[in-house]
Amino acid sequence: MYTPMKQMCPNRASKGLSLSTREGKLTADLHTNVTFLVHLDEGDSMRTNIQQDFGDGTAVSYSILSWIEGGIRHVYKTAGIFRFSALAENTLGFDSTTLYLHVICASPLYIHLLCQGYSIPTIED
Repeated sequence: MYTPMKQMCPNRASKGLSLSTREGKLTADLHTNVTFLVHLDEGDSMRTNIQQDFGDGTAVSYSILSWIEGGIRHVYKTAGIFRFSALAENTLGFDSTTLYLHVICASPLYIHLLCQGYSIPTIED
């Protein structure tokens, strides 16, 4: 008769950490949700700590990778190029990676000039 036995999976060092955006782009619009996806090829997801730095002064840390399977959302409040980095770490080692995201102001900039007491000459043929 067969009797199942529980076996522990061997604990492995974190390896193969990669980052992407849900849209697969390296650009995002200002003041919109950006969803970052974290993928780890090897390592015990239940014993691996993931630290993320969004490059704008905001950082988060997770102890269980499955909590961020759907991605983690972040809103950038200023335009620019941001260095989004992640570190996966467990007792056997670590892996880190970086993604650069260009946050742009998508709405057109309108400038209204008001000149008092000035007239613009017209050219007549």
